[in-house]
Amino acid sequence: MENFSVCVVVRHPPYGTVLPAEAFRTIQALQTFEREVSVLFMADGVVTMIENSDPEPIGMPRLIEAFLGLLALPGVVLAVHPGSLEERGFSKDDLAQPPEGSSYRFVESEEIEDYITGHKTVLCF
Repeated sequence: MENFSVCVVVRHPPYGTVLPAEAFRTIQALQTFEREVSVLFMADGVVTMIENSDPEPIGMPRLIEAFLGLLALPGVVLAVHPGSLEERGFSKDDLAQPPEGSSYRFVESEEIEDYITGHKTVLCF
């Protein structure tokens, strides 16, 4: 099968919109077809991976565990734009810890264009 890599860009906040949850469901579907998937959290989407977020008061589920669980699947990479973290008052230390043996890929501002265009398909949420 031809290499068919997909970059899923999550740029909307995890709460108040269904877009990050839809990104997760899309990634699961892509994995059914054994696609390589890179998930890039940027802009407000970085909040999805902040450890101490608590959506319970607004009746929303946490998505962190779901996204971290994707790392157990072959061909899945979770990438984060550090500049988006900093713009929102967070640092890399605020991110949820990935499972042992896994790590985030950090994509700096000057790398974003090459990172995204290095994939066959790009889906934005």
